[in-house]
Amino acid sequence: MKTRQAIPLLREAMIRNNTLVCCGLDPDLSKMPRSYAEYDAIKESNIFDFLKKIIDITNAYVCAYKIQKAFFDELDGGHVLLRSIIAYIQEHYPLIPVFIDAKVGDVENTMVTYFRNMFKNLRADGFVVNPYMGDDVVAPFARFPDKAGIVIVKTSNQGGSIIQDALMADGRPFWKFVLETMVTRWNGARNLIPVISSTIDQDLSDVRRIIPDDMSVLYAGFGLQGGTTQHLVELLDSQNQGVFVNSSRGILYPYEPADENWQNKVLESVITMRADLNMARVVSNRKFLLLLGPSGVGKSTIIQELRQLDDRFRYISPVITRELRPDESDKIAVTGSELDEMKRQGKLLVINELYGVRYGTPKEPIDQAFEEGNFPLLDWPVQKMDVMTEAFVGQTFTTYITPPSFEVMEQRLADGRDSDSVRLRAASDELRSFYKGDFGSVVNFSVQNMENEAQVAAQAIYRKYLLAIGEKP
Repeated sequence: MKTRQAIPLLREAMIRNNTLVCCGLDPDLSKMPRSYAEYDAIKESNIFDFLKKIIDITNAYVCAYKIQKAFFDELDGGHVLLRSIIAYIQEHYPLIPVFIDAKVGDVENTMVTYFRNMFKNLRADGFVVNPYMGDDVVAPFARFPDKAGIVIVKTSNQGGSIIQDALMADGRPFWKFVLETMVTRWNGARNLIPVISSTIDQDLSDVRRIIPDDMSVLYAGFGLQGGTTQHLVELLDSQNQGVFVNSSRGILYPYEPADENWQNKVLESVITMRADLNMARVVSNRKFLLLLGPSGVGKSTIIQELRQLDDRFRYISPVITRELRPDESDKIAVTGSELDEMKRQGKLLVINELYGVRYGTPKEPIDQAFEEGNFPLLDWPVQKMDVMTEAFVGQTFTTYITPPSFEVMEQRLADGRDSDSVRLRAASDELRSFYKGDFGSVVNFSVQNMENEAQVAAQAIYRKYLLAIGEKP
């Protein structure tokens, strides 16, 4: 018999069922349909039949099941019932992993018993642990490479913040220290999964950078606990997956106990959740192309080449406070007062001033391009990247363009508009900063624009951009 491998099962189920949904199997008698709930006497057989029906309804729309052990521990026959539910899933839907949520964590000899019970007796594919007791709890997962260790890192309950958000001496919150320890110290078998709360109201891109690309994340607290998809996209891996989102009450009990139509409502709830999560993934793939680089590197020519390569590119014309030159058709001239009014109305992302001219970047054309399925394209000062990353979290792809040499850049700027060499000095300083690595955290790709080879540079950028949005070059 082939050994079940939890992590590949999870990854493959995400792809096969096109889903990030994890269905929690938490039998709550007060919420179950009346036909199953016997209030005068708890019947394990009724709970088994109810959960079987849930599994039969949801299996095509989920990538995992997570069972909260506490709901079984209060039953006289809870251990046998839990084992029977896991066996049912593995017999009838063997390609879906089953995890037990017990949040255990104890000394070494006690953990040996937990591991034996979870993996040998119950035959779970993984279980949730509390890492507070350190190596004794998490390190043993390295001896079970086919199983998954799901490690509590940052939870969705409000009371957890008193411990998890406590600051370390270096200023890190304690939960980030736990995450980094999990990744660097305990993940020798590459079979650990961190639990990250969906109720964290902050950019989680730095969290994803800590987590290896092949490590999945359990996104907790979604739905009735207040979590949303707001920051889901920041945790997705390079394949636009790698996160599974648990919901128990939201899928199991979207009805009143007396509702005879409960099965259809369960089906509707799991389908809706899958659609909502997939929509968040689609939005995450909508990235606009920012061309970075100093004056004289040929951004305008590359923009023209990109628009010829794919007519979905939409150049976002800036508004500027000077008259247009005869060869300029990609900018919009406005007066200073008109620019100020646009800023007051919130129509501009940012206003930059360069060589005595003010530039404003409108937000509405970017949103419109996204809505129409097109690719917003604009050149942008690398020093102002924080504006874009805050306004469009996870939706930028940045390419830094360099010249063949400083000498070539100087020749390109010798067009009469830089008589005092201000542009040349600024361009040279920026390039030196780039070569020192000062912009490494905001640049996704860089390319050299050789003389008379803007088409080659544009093709390289285009290939990288398509890969970033999930299209084949």
